[in-house]
Amino acid sequence: MDIEWDLLLAHWDAELKKGQYIKDHVRNTAEYMARIGKSLGLESICILIGLLHDAGKVNRDWQKYIRGEAASGGDHAGVGAWYVQHVLYKYVNNSVPADTYRWYGIYNEFLIYPILAHHGLYDVLKEMEDGSVCCWTEKRLKENERLILAHEELTSFIHVLDGWAGKWFKTSLFQLYQKGFAEWMDWHKAIQHMIGKSGKAVMQDADSRRQASLFYFGATVRLLTGILKEADVYDSANWALEERQQVYKDEELDAVWQQMGDNVERLYDLFHKAENPSLLNQVRTAMADDAYAAAAVTKDGCYRLPMPVGAGKTNASLRYALHHARTFHDRRIIYATAFLSVLEQNAKDIQDIIGKEHVLEHHSSVVADDCAGEEDEYEGAEYLRESWESPVILTTLVQLSNTLFKGQSACLRRFSKLIRSVIIIDEIQSLPVTCVHVYNLMMNFLTHMMGATIIHCTATPPGLDDEGALNYPCIYEKDEKGSPVALVDGSLMAAPVFARAQFYSLLGERFTQFLSTEQLVAHVMMQLEQEKSALIIVNTKKAVRKVYDAIADWLDAHDRPGECWYLTTNLCAAHRLERITRMKEELQKLREGSRQTPLICVSTNLIAAGVNIDFDVVYRSLTSLDGVLQAGGRCNRDGKRKIPGRVYLFMYMDETLEKMPVLQKEREASLEALRKVYGSKREEEALDIGACLDEYFRRLYHKNRQALDYPVQDGPFSQTLLQMLSENRDMAAQYRIGHRSSVPYLLRQRFKTAADAFQLIDNKEKTVIVPYKNEELIDEVFALVGDDGHPDFAALKPVLQKLQRYTVGMYDMKEYVQVIPELGIYLLDPEGYDEEFGLTKGEWSELIF
Repeated sequence: MDIEWDLLLAHWDAELKKGQYIKDHVRNTAEYMARIGKSLGLESICILIGLLHDAGKVNRDWQKYIRGEAASGGDHAGVGAWYVQHVLYKYVNNSVPADTYRWYGIYNEFLIYPILAHHGLYDVLKEMEDGSVCCWTEKRLKENERLILAHEELTSFIHVLDGWAGKWFKTSLFQLYQKGFAEWMDWHKAIQHMIGKSGKAVMQDADSRRQASLFYFGATVRLLTGILKEADVYDSANWALEERQQVYKDEELDAVWQQMGDNVERLYDLFHKAENPSLLNQVRTAMADDAYAAAAVTKDGCYRLPMPVGAGKTNASLRYALHHARTFHDRRIIYATAFLSVLEQNAKDIQDIIGKEHVLEHHSSVVADDCAGEEDEYEGAEYLRESWESPVILTTLVQLSNTLFKGQSACLRRFSKLIRSVIIIDEIQSLPVTCVHVYNLMMNFLTHMMGATIIHCTATPPGLDDEGALNYPCIYEKDEKGSPVALVDGSLMAAPVFARAQFYSLLGERFTQFLSTEQLVAHVMMQLEQEKSALIIVNTKKAVRKVYDAIADWLDAHDRPGECWYLTTNLCAAHRLERITRMKEELQKLREGSRQTPLICVSTNLIAAGVNIDFDVVYRSLTSLDGVLQAGGRCNRDGKRKIPGRVYLFMYMDETLEKMPVLQKEREASLEALRKVYGSKREEEALDIGACLDEYFRRLYHKNRQALDYPVQDGPFSQTLLQMLSENRDMAAQYRIGHRSSVPYLLRQRFKTAADAFQLIDNKEKTVIVPYKNEELIDEVFALVGDDGHPDFAALKPVLQKLQRYTVGMYDMKEYVQVIPELGIYLLDPEGYDEEFGLTKGEWSELIF
C-alpha cells in the first residue's frame, strides 16, 4: 500500500488553504500531555494516549471529509482505542501471569475512555431506545473493528505510529504500554491508600469502599480526558495562529510567584512597622504571620483556615498561597468564593496588591462553554474560552464546580489545570448540602492524587470531616495528635476583639414567629431613631423589591430623612461594585459625623459574606445559622462603635421558600438547633450563634441524609450523582438482566448524564451582556466580529474578559436579547436594563449566588 503517511492531514483551514499534518499534531499532543503527566507519575500513559487519540484520521474517508469532499469522516476516535484493546493488549497475553493479564484489562479502560471521549464525554452504560442497557465502550470498539478491517490504512497505521514513537520518544508503543501499566498500578495503590484515610464509615463498609474506589477511578478518567483535551485543543486551536496562547514554563512561574510574593510582603512590612496599630490590626497581622509560616511546611493536602469574620482572611490566604507556590513550585493559585459580590470586591483588592498581569478574573462565561460539534471546538471560538492557563485565577464556586463536574470542553481543560495548584475556597460553608459527598470525594482526589493544596476559608466551619454525620468525609491533614492541622493559633481566633456585634431573635420565644412587611419596616424605623444605618438581608429578589418599596413608601409618607439602596444580582457586577463602593463612602461619612441622613440597604445574600461594609444594625431573614454569623460581619465591622452592633434574626411572611427546598431545610435545621440549645428566648436576650453551629450542621446533614449524594431525577434510572459517577448500580443490574452476564468493564459510569445533570445551583440561565456604561466595549465587540464571518479572535479575547463585569444571568430572554450566534454571545437591548434596579425585561432566577 503506497501511502504518504507524513502528508495526511489532522486539520485544514479552507481560508488559508493550508493544513496541519497528523504526524505533527499527535507529536505535539503527546509531548504536551507528557509534560503535564510527568508531575503525576503518568508520563508514559499520557504519551500513549496522545499518540493514539487521532489514529482514525488516517482513514481515507476522513481525509476526504477534512478537505470538504465528504459530509462525514466517521468515528476517528475509536481506532486508537481499538489498537489498545486488540493490538497492544494481545502483545502481553503470553508474557504475563493470568492475574496480571486481568489487571492489564482493567488498565486498558483508563486508556480507552479518554481516547473515545476526547470529543465529548459518554455514558459507559447507556440506555437504548428499546429500554435495554448496552455497554457503549464495547459497542464502539466492535463498530470500529469492522471499520478497521475494511480499511487497509487503518490496520497498517499502528506500525507507522510505532516508528514515530521510536523516533520521537526513543521507545516503542508496546514499551510505552508496559511502562504505563506500571504507572497505573502505582496510581491504583495510591487510591487505595487514600481510601484508607477516609474514616470509619468508609473503611468498615465494603459497599462504601467500592463506591469510593469507583468514584476515584472515574475521577482518574476525567483527569486523563482533561489532559488530552487540554493538549489536543491547544494544539488544534493554535497551529494556524501566528501567535500561540501562552503556556507558562516552570521558570516563568517561579518569577511570577517571586514578584507577587514580594508585593504582598511589602504590604505586610507596612503592617509590621505601623505606629500604634489598633488591637484588631495587631491580631490580623499575627494571624497572617502564622499562616505564612505554615505555608512552608504544609505541602499538598486539605487544610482549614477558620478565621473570624473581619480577620483579614483574604489577604492572609493570598499570602499563604504565594509563599506555598514559591516553596513548592506550584503551577497555579485559584481563589474561589461562593458570592459574586465577594469576588468582585476581593478580585479588585487582590489585583491592587499583586498586580493585574498574570491574573484572570473569571466569574461568567461570556462565550458559551458548550461546543456545537466535533471539530467546532477547534475553531477560533475555542480561543476565546477560558482554559485557566493564567497563574492566578479569581473565580466563583460555580465556575470551580463546573470545572470539577461538568462535561464541556473548557471545563475538562480547566480540570487539568488544577494539578499542583493551591485552591483557596472562601466561604466554604456556602457549599450546597446536596454537593457535600461528591465535593468531599473530589477534594480528596485533588489533594491526594493531583498534588493540589486546598484551603477552606470560613468563619463558620461546616464540619465537612464529621465522620458521624457524613459517609464520605473530607480528609483534612492531621497533626501528631490526630487533629486537623491548624494554620493559625487558636487563641488568636478567639480574641475578644472579634466580638463586635450581638445577636437577637425576632422569632418569638419558641422561634416560630413571622414578621409582615409592615412589622419589619416598623422595627427597622424604630432602630433608626437611635442608629444611622441598617442592612436588611432577605433571600429572594422579589422580597428585596417588596421591602425596598415599602421602606421608600414609609419614608415618603412620614416625611422622614433616609436613603434606601437596592442590591441584587439583577445588577451587573460593575453596577453592584459601584453601588457598594458608594455605600461604603456614605457609611464612612456617617461614622465620621459628616453625614446625618440615615442609610438603609435592602439586599439578597450577596452582601452577607465577605463584603467589607459596616452598618450599625443588620437584619437577616433566617435560613442557615452560618449565614446569620456571616451577616453579622457586616455589623460594626471595624469595631468603631462604643457599644456592639445589633443583628436581628427574623422570618419574613412575604418571602416564600417553597421553590427553594435547600434553603427551607437550612431554616428548619436552624430553628431546631436554636430550640435544642436555648429552648426559648426573649427578644431582649442576646443569642450565642456560634454555640449553636455544630448542632446546626449535624441536624442539617441528618435532615438531608438522602440528599447528600446529589439526587438526580432521570427517568427509570433516577439515582444520585454519586451513584452515576461510581457504581451506577441500577443500570448495571439492568445490564445483567438483559445480557445474563455482568458488565464486562470495571468502569460503568454515566459520565455524560452526570455532567449534564450537575448544577451547583439550579441554574438554567444564559450569561447576557447588559448595557451599563460599556458602550465602547460593546461597539468594539461588533467591530472585531466583523461582517465577513471571520472575527479577530486574538483582539476579542481581552475585550470579552473586560465585559464579564457587565453580565447578568437570564433564562427567558425572548425578544430582549441580541445574539452573535457564531460565538455564543448574548447582548441585552438597552430598554431591558434600569439604572436603579438593573435587569427589568425577561425572566431571571431567584438565586442567591
